[in-house]
Amino acid sequence: MIDRFSPSAREAIRRASAEASISRAPSVEVEHLFLGLLHDSDTIASQALLSCGLSLETVRNQLESGDDESPGALTFGVTAKSALEDALRKASVHRSSDIGPEHLLLAALECHGSRIASILSLAGTTPGEVRRRVIGFIQVGQFKPTVVTGLVHEYQYESQLVEDAVARVVRVFGEGGPERSFLEKEDR
Repeated sequence: MIDRFSPSAREAIRRASAEASISRAPSVEVEHLFLGLLHDSDTIASQALLSCGLSLETVRNQLESGDDESPGALTFGVTAKSALEDALRKASVHRSSDIGPEHLLLAALECHGSRIASILSLAGTTPGEVRRRVIGFIQVGQFKPTVVTGLVHEYQYESQLVEDAVARVVRVFGEGGPERSFLEKEDR
């Protein structure tokens, strides 16, 4: 199944393992996947989380540190395994040939027994809001970050083009819909 994961999803999984190791957790859990997803700001998953006010530092600070002893070889815990398996289903639903970070995030949002909901709540958002943003980004396609002094400051998405087009149609036809042809209304 690992060959179905995109390179960026594999990197997120690798970073999740590193985060679990750094925090001395006994196993890699879905919360560590969350951290792994936040490492690469060029993915739909990280953009959805960033746009909801989450950052690598805020999530990391909300997770408790493990024991002082090194846990040895890390294994994937129940929640992380569940998210990895469910990510395949999410990719299939979105008709994607590979499993991307966005599918990992969608799966992580639905993991029962994790601290994801409380982490999102402390950031002032919900799993539903993050899910809506991820699905919106998937449907729109590529997003375009606007970089200001080396930091991602504001995000402009192609959906803005769609919103502008809808606004133009509403201006031309009014809220009630088209009563005349587009050309007749434009000629006036």
